[in-house]
Amino acid sequence: MGIHGLIVFRIIYPALRWVGGLVLLLYVVAALGVLGVRHVLLPNIEHYKPAIQQQLSGMLNGQVHLGKLRASWHRFNPRLEIEQFVLHGSKGEPVLSVPRVSAVLSWRTLFTGTPQFVYLDASAIDLTIRRDAQGHLALLGQSLATASSQSPSSSSAEGAAVGDQAVRWLAAQPQILLRNST
Repeated sequence: MGIHGLIVFRIIYPALRWVGGLVLLLYVVAALGVLGVRHVLLPNIEHYKPAIQQQLSGMLNGQVHLGKLRASWHRFNPRLEIEQFVLHGSKGEPVLSVPRVSAVLSWRTLFTGTPQFVYLDASAIDLTIRRDAQGHLALLGQSLATASSQSPSSSSAEGAAVGDQAVRWLAAQPQILLRNST
């Protein structure tokens, strides 16, 4: 080994050792995080229900109420099961009620800050389209454009924010399955 090889060895070896140690440290931290979620967070998910409701309420721009929560592990992802998911509009009226939701949470949630799901399975949804006194139609609190209604009123525009946020969030999910829904 020449002088250049010795210099390269003395510089590269410590750098590789440092990078290897960093990779090992990141692996251990990730493994501890997964174990913590699986064995500490998921079995006690019911304790975190107020925080989950608050996060969903802020994200969907409406008040969210969750019934019973259960959590388990599905392959490499956490699975949440919710009995009775209700989204309330700005005036407190329910705009969406889902008796049963099963969702497998994606790890992308950690990077986006909003819940992202591998799949979302909702059963027995009953969507109601409402017509107000002026003849405007609304679904999920969002005003639907019709031929007879060219400009929505300010009160329907305020209510539209709830439905608009919910629809945008749902559209961003990669797989949604609706069962026994009308």
